[in-house]
Amino acid sequence: MAKMKSLIFYGAREVSIEEVDRPTMEKPTDALVKVTLSTICGSDLHIYHEELPIPPPFPIGHEFVGVIEELGKDVSGFKEGDRVAASCVVYCGQCYYCQKGLYGHCEKGGLYGCGALMGNLGGTQAEYVRVPYAQLGLHKIPDELTDEQVLYVGDILTTGFTAARKGNILPGDIVAVFGSGPVGLCAQVCAQLFGPARVIAVDRLDYRLEVSRQIGCEPINAAREDPAAKIKELTEGRGVDVAIEAVGIPATMAGCLSSVRPGGRVSAVGIFSQPMEFPLPQLCMLDISLTMSICDVQWMPALIKLIQNKKIDLTFLGTHSMPLADAAKAYEIFDQKQDLVLKILLRP
Repeated sequence: MAKMKSLIFYGAREVSIEEVDRPTMEKPTDALVKVTLSTICGSDLHIYHEELPIPPPFPIGHEFVGVIEELGKDVSGFKEGDRVAASCVVYCGQCYYCQKGLYGHCEKGGLYGCGALMGNLGGTQAEYVRVPYAQLGLHKIPDELTDEQVLYVGDILTTGFTAARKGNILPGDIVAVFGSGPVGLCAQVCAQLFGPARVIAVDRLDYRLEVSRQIGCEPINAAREDPAAKIKELTEGRGVDVAIEAVGIPATMAGCLSSVRPGGRVSAVGIFSQPMEFPLPQLCMLDISLTMSICDVQWMPALIKLIQNKKIDLTFLGTHSMPLADAAKAYEIFDQKQDLVLKILLRP
């Protein structure tokens, strides 16, 4: 059987590139994609820290773009050689949840690189990926766009857009995004598509807040001042209309709940790995709406059009580029936030 290189998770903070069997076509609805670019996601770090129940060894990764190498006979509208962006979510389009538009809960699908927890699908920090239900999970990359321009559309850009959309941002609103990591930055970019008067960015790292400032947000460093108090000061004591949680820790959720005005909305897309207490006595009389969401991949085609028409440009996120062979080192850099890192591009 043909071989390929793939990143394998072996346990807490232990990953390495190994030679494994190259995936093969299993169903006529499959495609085999040769990866041209992948990246490390913040949710990969939950696996890296053993915060998700994924028994090692297992190939990980779920953000990638590539070129179709093989195509199942039931996949139409594509051809071998097409450049494609891939959804991180694999979904059938036919089950109960897919019919409800809840593709992340597909009864037959899952998420790449997350073990038996989510479909037992292979990881994408590899040279090749088998794409089930390719008709739905792949999207052509317009000829004029580079891999770097569309790399994030299959996960973090769509997650950021989901956060902004579920927050029901209205023109003139004031929005606070807790987190200026990659997902938070995507949420900040997407929030501005909805016409808010102001977007406030909250983080603890100055270099990430400087990026938020450069894309049009007002930064608050939570390591130096109480973000809720500062937000109240900036909003005549009321709080923001919409608070977006883009980290996935109790402190940032608490910050959102403390910063939103009565009748406001909290939209959370961070991946939580630990429980937290909600201040229900404080919240029950404030008419606050809370939504918690995962990546809504139905928006991928629209987001690709926005990239194509220069309404979104996330190439600034790619601060580092490394060969796939150096993926273990890339994980260290990304995990420890070294060298002003935002996202690391992995090239097979």
